[in-house]
Amino acid sequence: MQSKKGPFILLSVLGLILVFVVGVRYGQRVESTNKALSAILTSTPYAPSPTINPLQFATYNSKGCGAEFLYPSSIGVIKQSTTESRLTGKDGVAIALSCAKIPSFRSFFEDKNVATKEVSFQKQSQKALVKTTNGQTYLLLIVRNPFSGSQIFLAVEEKLYPLLQSSLIFKQPAAQE
Repeated sequence: MQSKKGPFILLSVLGLILVFVVGVRYGQRVESTNKALSAILTSTPYAPSPTINPLQFATYNSKGCGAEFLYPSSIGVIKQSTTESRLTGKDGVAIALSCAKIPSFRSFFEDKNVATKEVSFQKQSQKALVKTTNGQTYLLLIVRNPFSGSQIFLAVEEKLYPLLQSSLIFKQPAAQE
């Protein structure tokens, strides 16, 4: 018996078409799964956090007043004489020091509308004036150099007071000419 080749060819072609259609559909499904997975696995890149420079300190030495203390190096010395110094940061004056009989910032000390605060200074309790100017709170106090007996007027930002209080060292003042 002879069989005809026509039906076998037709069935083979239909089988190939079926395999092609099934392969295309499977490929579409795999592609959609890959897109979903890549969306889940791809994280948005975060901007690197800025590195914070370590806080560095410098030593200020007022030879005329006989005082030495640490201050943040971000603060600069803008006015310095034998009897008076001002150290400023980006927000304004951070520390003012004077051993003159009449300091240039005496108006702070003469203001009657200031509060007082009990502060510890070199193991002693002392009253300090509290003055707020341009959003900055300052502690104003008068300390005595034990070597010379001279008064030193200090105006310091409240946030810098602990550093000043712990690092202030008195010395014999340099001879004034």
